[in-house]
Amino acid sequence: MKVALPQGQSRLFVLTLTAQDNIPSTTVRVVPALQPYVTVTPANIPPLQKGQNVPVTLNISAPIAAALATIEGTVQLRQSGDSPNRTFPQPLPVTVTVITKAADDLPPDPGEAGKATLAGIDSNNNGVRDDVEIYIATIEPNSAKHREALKSFAVAIQRQLLQTNKSEAYEAAASLTEQWTASTMSENSMRTNGRKWKRSW
Repeated sequence: MKVALPQGQSRLFVLTLTAQDNIPSTTVRVVPALQPYVTVTPANIPPLQKGQNVPVTLNISAPIAAALATIEGTVQLRQSGDSPNRTFPQPLPVTVTVITKAADDLPPDPGEAGKATLAGIDSNNNGVRDDVEIYIATIEPNSAKHREALKSFAVAIQRQLLQTNKSEAYEAAASLTEQWTASTMSENSMRTNGRKWKRSW
């Protein structure tokens, strides 16, 4: 799970935990690096039978004074009672990227509804699908220049996909991707000067 949040904002995610086997009572543990940003409800889960589901809510927030950074960690299940140190396999990886509040007025996460159609959901009417806009903020949290360039590319791709038939859309998307890749490689090319590497932008 990857989440980008402006300082001072939070989001709720409801996940479903499915027991792959019978498991005893467990405690949900957030690793220390994520604890300032992630809380989980419920914190304790009763014994589960194989195949049984239980909803788990993650509240992910970025404090208003949080440093701009990317924090990685996991949410784990630990056995309660006699073996409190036993951690069950397959923890949930979580990456939280804190971006400046002024960098992006991000739209709300559309969730599954945003995947229902090719057009998706564009709640702020800027031509970029909300889920794509959030993803762009996640991968480029600290560069407004790069975010705007990626948004422009997303708008161009979206228009091609919506205004042409399926075959033409794939060709147009491939062509735009090639152009974007060539442009990006040109801008991001590195040159060496002794032992130092410097980006050309």
